[in-house]
Amino acid sequence: MGTWNSRGLRGSTLEELINRTNEKYRENGLALIQKVPTPITPVKIEQETRHITLAYFDQKSTVDYIGAVQGIPVCFDAKECTKDTFALQNIHEHQVEFMRLFEKQGGIAFFVIYYTHKEILYYLPYEMLRYFWDRAKEGGRKSFRFDELNPEYIMQKKSNIFVPYLDMIQKELELTPSLQSRSMQIELPAPSSSFSSSCSPFSQKIPYVQIFIPELPQTPDGYRFSYWLHPPVPPGRHR
Repeated sequence: MGTWNSRGLRGSTLEELINRTNEKYRENGLALIQKVPTPITPVKIEQETRHITLAYFDQKSTVDYIGAVQGIPVCFDAKECTKDTFALQNIHEHQVEFMRLFEKQGGIAFFVIYYTHKEILYYLPYEMLRYFWDRAKEGGRKSFRFDELNPEYIMQKKSNIFVPYLDMIQKELELTPSLQSRSMQIELPAPSSSFSSSCSPFSQKIPYVQIFIPELPQTPDGYRFSYWLHPPVPPGRHR
């Protein structure tokens, strides 16, 4: 279970832990993810220190992080939740639209949600968010409950990897038919979970085939690479 009470991480913020994770992934050649700066226009600057003391936002921010994982474009946003119910008002329409367009271009978009009262890190795929978003648009709940979520996307904390979202990207590739045509992926250990859930729209598993390459060395964190078998791509089409 993802917890931050060990190894002196209690005071660390979600952003700090994601940044440390991104550094680890970059050092091991697994991913290149950058924090997206929020565009601002300074209004008042302290002359001695040159610190900005007053500013306004130039435009709406889209996501917190963007980059690439083994050739796959990735973007995600980070949120914290203090109770079992996550209010959709914490997510803005322009963010959802950006993620929709991002996935349309072949990328993977998701949210990292930290349930502070449970000390659980959760990976929320765009597809799952869209289900809850459309439900709200159609007059349903303006939020989603923790027990509605697929427990397979609960992150399992690993050594030196505080927010192991690559494991969850791998799992999403396994469970999502539209993403299974990717020709090379990272093979990550996926601990089983005894957590039960009633979230049926996202629980179906899809069969897939991998060929492991023993000649490729493992990284210090236990990652290795594998090729995925997939149907040939028709002429004029790109993966």
